[in-house]
Amino acid sequence: MKVILVSIDWRRPQDGKTGLGIASLAAALEAAGMPWKIIDAQVNSPEFSLEQVLRELRLAIAEAGAQCLVGFGAFVWNDSEVSKLIHQIKGSGARIVLGGPQISYMAKGELEAAYPEADYFVRGQGEMAIVALAQGPMSST
Repeated sequence: MKVILVSIDWRRPQDGKTGLGIASLAAALEAAGMPWKIIDAQVNSPEFSLEQVLRELRLAIAEAGAQCLVGFGAFVWNDSEVSKLIHQIKGSGARIVLGGPQISYMAKGELEAAYPEADYFVRGQGEMAIVALAQGPMSST
């Protein structure tokens, strides 16, 4: 199954183009022979456009097929944008997985209310989890 990784990072000029976390997930998928694509945006850039990210994401979902997996890293600096994006793509047929600090540190039982559109949540390191989700069907959440 194709995986689309959405990276909405806060970057400094000395930082690389792709964040370490999302690059590590892509490397794990590559090693497992799973197809993947990264949609990368810099939320603190003057050129940032949530509408552009949504257009790229919808196109990637259409190209990957409705049963693809879309993964987001949720951080304090992109939580609002991630919430808006998952709300916009919920009806597409893509399965939505959230990870990152906002997910890992949220109290048990609060995730579903905070992110009702998400299908899966990953606490902690996500490399093995994203590969497992991409390799086969699992029950939601």
